[in-house]
Amino acid sequence: HPKKRVKGFPTVFQGDNAIQLQCSSCPATISSSWFFRHPGTGQVHVLVPEKGHYACKKRLGNTSPWIPASGVPSKLDRYDFLNFCHHMRESRYCKLCGGRNICEHQKIRHSCGTCRKLARQ
Repeated sequence: HPKKRVKGFPTVFQGDNAIQLQCSSCPATISSSWFFRHPGTGQVHVLVPEKGHYACKKRLGNTSPWIPASGVPSKLDRYDFLNFCHHMRESRYCKLCGGRNICEHQKIRHSCGTCRKLARQ
């Protein structure tokens, strides 16, 4: 179910066992056999569709996430969340790689007091 470029990450793999996922808003279920292994910790997460259950989103007007029935840790199958650099950080937050969410003050953009102060002026 993940997109082709997500499947191409070395940290994303298809496992032998499928994990049942349940909609957070209704009894609907699907399964996922796609997983993410964190490059730093080695922890494995089942990948769940980023956009949630479409039928419930259409009916309720907001995202209804898929929840693993077995309590396995999950991660959204979103490109940005799975794109890790060789420093074992999300690429968008890596200072050494010049991640796009790092400001000129070498801080995470939304946490930088200087940038927030300038934005308010």
